[in-house]
Amino acid sequence: MAIAKNVKPTDEKSKQGGGARGTKLREVNDWTVYYSAPHPPRKATRTYVKTHHDLVYVQYTPCWICGLIPDHTGKFVTLDLTGQPYVNETHHDHIEDADFMGIDITLVMKDFPDWDWSQVNPKDNRTFFNVGDAEKAMRVICNLHHRATRPLPDFRGILGVGIHHIPFPIWQLQRWQSNQFPLFREGDPKRINFDPAQHLNLKFEKHLAMAQEAAHSEVLVRVRGAKTDGA
Repeated sequence: MAIAKNVKPTDEKSKQGGGARGTKLREVNDWTVYYSAPHPPRKATRTYVKTHHDLVYVQYTPCWICGLIPDHTGKFVTLDLTGQPYVNETHHDHIEDADFMGIDITLVMKDFPDWDWSQVNPKDNRTFFNVGDAEKAMRVICNLHHRATRPLPDFRGILGVGIHHIPFPIWQLQRWQSNQFPLFREGDPKRINFDPAQHLNLKFEKHLAMAQEAAHSEVLVRVRGAKTDGA
């Protein structure tokens, strides 16, 4: 048997993966609070409505993670754990709707020169929705890979988590992960004793109420601080 110079023969243990690091549980528990600029309550713009309709109902764009193309005839055959059909949604891929008012549009224009900026005034963030809600700024993903806060089975039966609830590098791995090494597992403590309906079908009004409460609390803090400074 010819052996390359300065290279030791591979033993059986190494062939069987004995020298590789074993699969281990990795938890991501860090939570960071960030503040978006003051903005009006979320409302679907005409640009967004057209974008969503074209991507989901006309182009039948599959979920970026699992490849779901729902049956939009109304005869849904694949239901999630809550009894609701899996559907595809449109996610603001670069800049969230809540952050439209806080960005420097000129910086975005430099990074995305191919976007259609003809209807945007760089000095008026209220016009940014014309590109922020357009097709090039969106990613189509199913409701599970968009909003699930805990590992839940997608339409293939593979456990997945929504983009809003795990770091992006981990979220995108769901597209490429080998079936031999699933990212999430049955029996995970995080999956025990929780109602899927509370994690998969969260109401937008709940998020809005939480945001309004947070904004109100910050205003109170500022007012109190101003009174203290002026005392």
